[in-house]
Amino acid sequence: MHDRQINGPALGWFQMEPRTHDDIWLNFLRYRPDLANRILAESGLTGLPEAEILVENRAYSVCMCRAQYLRAPEPLPSATDAAALSAYHKRYYNTALGQANASANIPLFQPVPRQMPVQHLAGASNMNAAEISAILGVVGTVAGLAEKYGPEVYETVKEALEQSKSKTGPSVTDIQAIFAKCKADNAAIQSA
Repeated sequence: MHDRQINGPALGWFQMEPRTHDDIWLNFLRYRPDLANRILAESGLTGLPEAEILVENRAYSVCMCRAQYLRAPEPLPSATDAAALSAYHKRYYNTALGQANASANIPLFQPVPRQMPVQHLAGASNMNAAEISAILGVVGTVAGLAEKYGPEVYETVKEALEQSKSKTGPSVTDIQAIFAKCKADNAAIQSA
């Protein structure tokens, strides 16, 4: 993976061109100050970042990639449909003018296997593959809930897990409470 496009202007993990970066700020985030402030907070930045920050600040690179996809008129395809994801990427991220080949890039959009060797998770050397797979499954579920109910769900789930007294995680009652809180958070977001 390159932080800078070879023989091109694209920057960061997601190879965003400076013109695209600047256009997101000028024509999208400028009209969504809450989202703009959240991106800055998550990235540890202030002010209006230059495109060059995409190279050194990976959190910012991730946020700006997601902001670009938020501009698309169609929702993201299923995370398990590699062909649809590759076509979506070509249409809304790389565009017709870009060099990406949606057919050739399908393998790049295959889901990441849930069973990962222990060494792939930093600091998790005492965990076995089943434990890591369970963690990745929970992360995927929480990400899906955040996509459906809004980013506040992460804090709700985190609080519920911290409050759980059991060493094996939340009980069924805890999970029901999490779901109820997520629904309440979503209702509050929708009415705002």
